[in-house]
Amino acid sequence: MTSGTQSENSSRRSSLETKLFGDAAFYLGIIDAIAPVALRHTYHFMRDDVFAKWRDSENFNWKEFNRIVSLELIDKAHLAAMTALIRTKRWASAVCLMEEAHNLIGWATACRGLLESSGDVVDGLLNIRTRHRFSPPGHFAMSFR
Repeated sequence: MTSGTQSENSSRRSSLETKLFGDAAFYLGIIDAIAPVALRHTYHFMRDDVFAKWRDSENFNWKEFNRIVSLELIDKAHLAAMTALIRTKRWASAVCLMEEAHNLIGWATACRGLLESSGDVVDGLLNIRTRHRFSPPGHFAMSFR
Protein backbone atom coordinates (compact mmCIF):
# COMPACT_ATOMS: atom_id res chain seq x y z
CA MET A 1 0.00 0.00 0.00
CA THR A 2 1.39 3.38 -0.95
CA SER A 3 1.69 6.34 1.36
CA GLY A 4 -1.02 8.16 -0.62
CA THR A 5 -3.40 5.21 -0.24
CA GLN A 6 -2.73 5.02 3.51
CA SER A 7 -3.42 8.75 3.81
CA GLU A 8 -6.65 8.42 1.83
CA ASN A 9 -7.79 5.46 3.97
CA SER A 10 -6.93 7.36 7.14
CA SER A 11 -8.86 10.42 5.93
CA ARG A 12 -11.88 8.29 4.94
CA ARG A 13 -11.78 6.46 8.29
CA SER A 14 -11.56 9.78 10.15
CA SER A 15 -14.49 11.13 8.17
CA LEU A 16 -16.55 8.03 8.95
CA GLU A 17 -15.61 8.24 12.64
CA THR A 18 -16.80 11.86 12.67
CA LYS A 19 -20.03 10.89 10.91
CA LEU A 20 -20.74 8.11 13.42
CA PHE A 21 -19.36 9.54 16.65
CA GLY A 22 -19.58 13.29 16.09
CA ASP A 23 -17.28 15.44 18.24
CA ALA A 24 -16.24 12.36 20.25
CA ALA A 25 -14.30 11.10 17.19
CA PHE A 26 -11.57 13.54 18.18
CA TYR A 27 -10.73 11.31 21.16
CA LEU A 28 -10.30 8.24 18.96
CA GLY A 29 -7.41 10.06 17.28
CA ILE A 30 -5.90 10.88 20.67
CA ILE A 31 -5.94 7.19 21.57
CA ASP A 32 -3.95 6.46 18.41
CA ALA A 33 -1.42 9.12 19.41
CA ILE A 34 -0.90 8.10 23.05
CA ALA A 35 -1.09 4.31 22.79
CA PRO A 36 2.41 3.74 21.35
CA VAL A 37 3.96 5.74 24.19
CA ALA A 38 1.74 4.39 26.97
CA LEU A 39 2.18 0.78 25.90
CA ARG A 40 5.91 1.02 26.65
CA HIS A 41 5.19 1.77 30.33
CA THR A 42 6.55 -0.79 32.77
CA TYR A 43 4.28 -1.63 35.69
CA HIS A 44 5.73 -2.41 39.12
CA PHE A 45 3.82 -4.48 41.64
CA MET A 46 5.35 -6.04 44.72
CA ARG A 47 4.41 -9.68 45.21
CA ASP A 48 1.80 -10.08 47.95
CA ASP A 49 3.91 -12.48 50.02
CA VAL A 50 6.92 -10.13 49.89
CA PHE A 51 4.72 -7.16 50.85
CA ALA A 52 3.13 -9.05 53.76
CA LYS A 53 6.52 -10.17 55.06
CA TRP A 54 7.87 -6.61 54.87
CA ARG A 55 4.70 -5.18 56.46
CA ASP A 56 5.12 -7.48 59.46
CA SER A 57 8.87 -6.88 59.79
CA GLU A 58 10.84 -4.42 61.90
CA ASN A 59 11.78 -2.58 58.67
CA PHE A 60 8.19 -1.42 58.13
CA ASN A 61 7.65 2.35 58.01
CA TRP A 62 4.70 4.45 56.95
CA LYS A 63 6.62 6.56 54.47
CA GLU A 64 7.64 3.50 52.44
CA PHE A 65 4.18 1.96 52.86
CA ASN A 66 2.57 5.08 51.41
CA ARG A 67 5.10 5.19 48.57
CA ILE A 68 4.46 1.55 47.59
CA VAL A 69 0.69 1.80 47.84
CA SER A 70 0.54 5.11 45.96
CA LEU A 71 2.74 3.95 43.09
CA GLU A 72 0.87 0.66 42.79
CA LEU A 73 -2.48 2.48 42.73
CA ILE A 74 -1.23 4.81 40.00
CA ASP A 75 -0.01 1.81 38.01
CA LYS A 76 -3.34 0.01 38.51
CA ALA A 77 -5.27 3.07 37.36
CA HIS A 78 -2.97 3.51 34.35
CA LEU A 79 -3.28 -0.13 33.37
CA ALA A 80 -7.08 -0.03 33.69
CA ALA A 81 -7.33 3.24 31.75
CA MET A 82 -5.06 2.12 28.90
CA THR A 83 -6.88 -1.18 28.60
CA ALA A 84 -10.19 0.68 28.49
CA LEU A 85 -8.99 3.16 25.86
CA ILE A 86 -7.61 0.48 23.57
CA ARG A 87 -10.74 -1.65 23.92
CA THR A 88 -12.95 1.37 23.20
CA LYS A 89 -10.90 2.26 20.13
CA ARG A 90 -11.15 -1.29 18.79
CA TRP A 91 -14.92 -1.44 19.26
CA ALA A 92 -15.31 1.98 17.63
CA SER A 93 -13.20 0.77 14.71
CA ALA A 94 -15.40 -2.32 14.41
CA VAL A 95 -18.49 -0.07 14.28
CA CYS A 96 -16.87 1.94 11.47
CA LEU A 97 -15.80 -1.16 9.53
CA MET A 98 -19.29 -2.65 9.70
CA GLU A 99 -20.85 0.68 8.63
CA GLU A 100 -18.45 0.87 5.71
CA ALA A 101 -19.30 -2.73 4.71
CA HIS A 102 -23.05 -1.99 5.01
CA ASN A 103 -23.31 -4.96 7.37
CA LEU A 104 -26.26 -4.22 9.65
CA ILE A 105 -25.87 -7.27 11.88
CA GLY A 106 -22.13 -6.68 12.24
CA TRP A 107 -22.74 -2.99 12.93
CA ALA A 108 -25.36 -3.77 15.59
CA THR A 109 -23.06 -6.33 17.19
CA ALA A 110 -20.16 -3.88 17.25
CA CYS A 111 -22.40 -1.18 18.75
CA ARG A 112 -23.52 -3.59 21.44
CA GLY A 113 -19.89 -4.52 22.13
CA LEU A 114 -18.98 -0.83 22.42
CA LEU A 115 -21.83 -0.19 24.86
CA GLU A 116 -21.07 -3.24 27.01
CA SER A 117 -17.38 -2.42 27.01
CA SER A 118 -18.15 1.12 28.17
CA GLY A 119 -20.07 -0.27 31.11
CA ASP A 120 -17.19 -2.58 31.95
CA VAL A 121 -14.81 0.38 31.88
CA VAL A 122 -16.85 2.29 34.44
CA ASP A 123 -17.19 -0.77 36.65
CA GLY A 124 -13.48 -1.52 36.44
CA LEU A 125 -12.36 2.00 37.25
CA LEU A 126 -14.76 2.30 40.17
CA ASN A 127 -13.20 -0.76 41.76
CA ILE A 128 -9.68 0.63 42.02
CA ARG A 129 -9.62 1.14 45.74
CA THR A 130 -7.24 2.90 48.04
CA ARG A 131 -7.20 -0.25 50.13
CA HIS A 132 -5.61 -2.55 47.63
CA ARG A 133 -2.98 -3.56 50.17
CA PHE A 134 -3.86 -4.56 53.69
CA SER A 135 -2.92 -1.98 56.28
CA PRO A 136 -0.90 -3.02 59.30
CA PRO A 137 -3.06 -4.56 62.02
CA GLY A 138 -5.24 -2.06 63.84
CA HIS A 139 -5.14 0.55 61.04
CA PHE A 140 -8.00 1.46 58.73
CA ALA A 141 -7.73 2.33 55.05
CA MET A 142 -10.60 4.00 53.22
CA SER A 143 -11.94 3.04 49.80
CA PHE A 144 -13.49 5.21 47.09
CA ARG A 145 -16.71 3.25 47.14
